[in-house]
Amino acid sequence: MNSTGLTEYIGQMFACGFPGTEMPEDFIALVKKYKVGNVILFKHNIKSLAQLKALCADIQALITAETGHSAFITIDQEGGAVSRLAEDYYNVPGAMALAATGDERNAYTAGKITGEILRAHGVNFDLAPVLDVNSNPKNPVIGVRSYGDNPALVDRYGIQMIRGLTAGGVLSAAKHFPGHGDTSVDSHLTLPTVRKSKAELEQTEIAPFAAAIKTGLLPAVTISHILFPAIDEQFPATISKKIVTGLLKEELGFNGLVISDCMEMKAMQTFFGTEESAAAAINAGIELIFISHTIPTACAAIETVTRACAENRIPLATVEQAARKIIALKKQLTPAQLLPEETMSEYRKVIAGLRRKTLTGYHLPESGFPNLGGKPFFTGPQPFIVTNVSNDVDNSISFAHSMQTAFGGTGIDTSIDPGEAEIAQIVAQAESATGIAAASYNGHVKQGQLKLIQALARLHKPMIAVALRNPYDLGSLPAHVCGLAAYEYSNAVLSCIADMLKTNEKPTGKFSVAIPQIAL
Repeated sequence: MNSTGLTEYIGQMFACGFPGTEMPEDFIALVKKYKVGNVILFKHNIKSLAQLKALCADIQALITAETGHSAFITIDQEGGAVSRLAEDYYNVPGAMALAATGDERNAYTAGKITGEILRAHGVNFDLAPVLDVNSNPKNPVIGVRSYGDNPALVDRYGIQMIRGLTAGGVLSAAKHFPGHGDTSVDSHLTLPTVRKSKAELEQTEIAPFAAAIKTGLLPAVTISHILFPAIDEQFPATISKKIVTGLLKEELGFNGLVISDCMEMKAMQTFFGTEESAAAAINAGIELIFISHTIPTACAAIETVTRACAENRIPLATVEQAARKIIALKKQLTPAQLLPEETMSEYRKVIAGLRRKTLTGYHLPESGFPNLGGKPFFTGPQPFIVTNVSNDVDNSISFAHSMQTAFGGTGIDTSIDPGEAEIAQIVAQAESATGIAAASYNGHVKQGQLKLIQALARLHKPMIAVALRNPYDLGSLPAHVCGLAAYEYSNAVLSCIADMLKTNEKPTGKFSVAIPQIAL
């Protein structure tokens, strides 16, 4: 293989991101020099569907001209808490929310709509669904991104999402193999370890992936940056040949595309080095490497892989086989297909209907929600970055002020983790209210939010507590406080909540996870 061929093969094995809503010059230079064949987009790259379509067309024109092959244009469009599209009403509910509907056909519908919208605007590869079993309620990074805490339920809903995305015309990738559901730390920030026996892993973590692989429908699997000492005591899954090749490819028989999570995550960057980890991941059996944010890091990683090939630390046959697999998969991609405005309008209605079905009551009497009266009091934090997979903070979203606009009364934003003085101040402001609605956003992690809700509950007024991400927050509620799980913090879900409270419509969702009691 000559150096030109090696450059082109290695370029096919990388997916890179960039800031902004247009390709910057350094990204264009990266593609031209290293023949990078793939892109990952985030919310900061997207300001509208029209702009997304133009951006994707530009990306395809550049990469096709430089490499001779179309690009994988990837995105983490999971739905709910991890949604990248600019318009809320085209973002479907997330995994746990869909499972709350009790009908796995809704996962298929969500997948098909997502796939069709992405394909129509130039994105051809959705990095979803999450097949992690959220068996640890304290998990800071998965939570609502999982369908639930039962492996059989996760595989049923996950497989339907895969079927839907496929029907919608895009590739999908199940993540985060062998499983990220029983971690108490975030691999974006450090290196998690799951200390379970292999038998335990097979029973819970691995089971949904094995089921999805057996269908023959799964195009790709994303590997996690997690240590599983029962399988490999030395290396995390991303750079473990025992896990990627031994377990996934040989034991489970997966012959699709194996991709990394972002190699700039601290689990790899801090403990193993992004550049060297890219080479190690390829030797472990990963075929598509993601350097999602920093262009100089992408350049360095590609140079490291190229040197490793030149020094025979990566067999040339490994690179050639991976690149050929990627190119073959690209040839199966279906071209973008314009969706008529009437179809887009219908999809907005379907998504809104799905979102309404996800809302889940807790401690809710037969009579429905309490009447908050003529002087209601609304409070809660604005969205904040829960994990690095989250989007940048949108300061225009506020539960308190959205509800105040809908119902009148008083709306007070809180800090993300209120202390005693702030709690006392907010309780004093609520004393003259006729009713209270208080929101939490990952309050089981930022427990000052839950302490505020308990303090407001001691006023013994009609009260509703709304969990705007993980439903585990509701486990701290006194018995007389009604709870509502909304699973995401978006303007779309706030509008849905307001409509439900106005009509006293009883929520129909059912929890797909156990809600343990939280002692504060």
